[in-house]
Amino acid sequence: MSRRRLADKLRQKGYADDTIAAVLDRLEQVGLLNDLDFGRALIREITRVKPAGPRLLRDRLFKAGLAESTIAQLLAEVEPSNEAGTIEQAVTLARRRLATMSGLDAPTRRRRLWGVLARRGFDPDTIEQVMRQIDPA
Repeated sequence: MSRRRLADKLRQKGYADDTIAAVLDRLEQVGLLNDLDFGRALIREITRVKPAGPRLLRDRLFKAGLAESTIAQLLAEVEPSNEAGTIEQAVTLARRRLATMSGLDAPTRRRRLWGVLARRGFDPDTIEQVMRQIDPA
């Protein structure tokens, strides 16, 4: 659980802000509360089965209550250092999904692949490059 999410829960239970701050600080001191470790675990869970683009990761980390600075640091750790790595992840996902679409016509395959990649957080430029590379026609 993130620091912000835990603070919100304690606030809902009626604890005073100074008590909440003291508890959160103590939990961080003893290593039981660490937003970076929580974020890393969340990213591993999100990408365990399917590749995910930076937009999806950012959204999920934000919804989990992580601060923007923490999210930026986590994304810098996990994002491929170059655009080719992101495209490679998207191609892997697209090829996997394309194999299940053999009975569909080309425009339908293209539209569905586009949707899958967009929902997994890949940006339009990356998706277009993937589409040119795998040619779902």
